[in-house]
Amino acid sequence: MDQPDARFAGYYCSRVAEHPLHREHHDCEHGFSPRSDAGYLERLAWEIFQPGLSWRLILEKRPILAELFAGFDAEQVASFGAGERRALLNHPQMIKHQRKIDAVIHNAGIFVRLKKQHGGFEGWLQTFEPQNLAALSGIMQKQFKFVGPSVAFEFLLGAGIVSGAHHPACPIFPLIIEHNPWWAKQI
Repeated sequence: MDQPDARFAGYYCSRVAEHPLHREHHDCEHGFSPRSDAGYLERLAWEIFQPGLSWRLILEKRPILAELFAGFDAEQVASFGAGERRALLNHPQMIKHQRKIDAVIHNAGIFVRLKKQHGGFEGWLQTFEPQNLAALSGIMQKQFKFVGPSVAFEFLLGAGIVSGAHHPACPIFPLIIEHNPWWAKQI
C-alpha cells in the first residue's frame, strides 16, 4: 500500500492508502457534488450512520443501505411506515440504530418538501449566497434529524458544498475545481 503523504495530514487525502474503498471514495466521490436528490440523501445518510463507526464500515455498507433505502428515492423512503422501519432494523446487514434509521426516513421527507418548494436539494442550495453556505450547517441542524455540527459539516464537505475536502496539492483537487463546486463561486 502507498504511504500517507505528510502534506495531507488532517485531510481525507491522507487516508487513501488505508484501504481500496478509501481510494475509490476519495478519487471519485469525496468533495464532488452528487448532482441528484437521491445522491444527496445517500450522502447525508452515510454521515448520519457514521458517528461511532469507522468510515470504512460505512463504505462497506453502502450497497445494503442503498438497497434497503430504495435507492435513496426520497418519496419512497419518506413513505416508509412502521413495517418498513421494523424490517430495516431487523435486517441482518443493517446498522442497528433506530434513531438513525428514523432520521433518514424523516430527512427524506425534508427532501420531498425541498423538491416541491425549490425543485430539489440543489435548487434549495441556490437560495443561499456562496459566502453564506457556512450558515447552511446551522439551518440543516434545525431542519434535519440526527444532524449536529459534525454530521452537517462532514456532509457539506463530502458533497462538495463547502471547501476543504481535498488539500490543494492533492491530484484530485483540480478535478473538483473543474466540476464547479458551490464553494468555488466565492473565489
